[in-house]
Amino acid sequence: MAKTRAALLLASAALTAACSNPGTPAAEAEPRPSPTSTGHAIDLKFAVDLRDGDGSGMSYFNNDAQCEPYARAEGGSPLSFMQFGEEVTLRDSDDTIVGTGKLGPGNVSNLHKRPPLSFTCTWSAPFTKVLESGFYTITVGETKVGTVSLTDLAAARYHPTLPLEKFLPGAQGKTGGDEVGETSEAA
Repeated sequence: MAKTRAALLLASAALTAACSNPGTPAAEAEPRPSPTSTGHAIDLKFAVDLRDGDGSGMSYFNNDAQCEPYARAEGGSPLSFMQFGEEVTLRDSDDTIVGTGKLGPGNVSNLHKRPPLSFTCTWSAPFTKVLESGFYTITVGETKVGTVSLTDLAAARYHPTLPLEKFLPGAQGKTGGDEVGETSEAA
């Protein structure tokens, strides 16, 4: 019994010495923070209110309540870049890419079937652990959609909505709508 106790005491002392010595593998196994383990999760939303005859070239599918640019729209849809799966990019104030994501499906809400038909399309693009910047520039595919400041992101609890009305025909001359927190003038 004394030999067993002495062996355990010796093993315990050796383990304690190994853990307190910085040159041992046990000390190197401590987790170190990764540079990508900081930042904010951001869920961008893109929304547009649509009406029949507005030239948006958008359609909805009643069965699954999704909307997408209508391929057969005359002259194409000005929102053709808003395709499910399209890459969404966040660039910081130094024009460095700090996040990429994929555009989710366009979801229909506020559907009014009485003439004129109207509905809202909303798309989402989630990002995880985006490093802080004074502002972000957002592109969908090759199209610059807008910018959002860190202050506006925080105010929206990192779930901002960017309006897309500026891309519709007749939107020229409207003010705002380029940044979160701005609104477009009534049509």
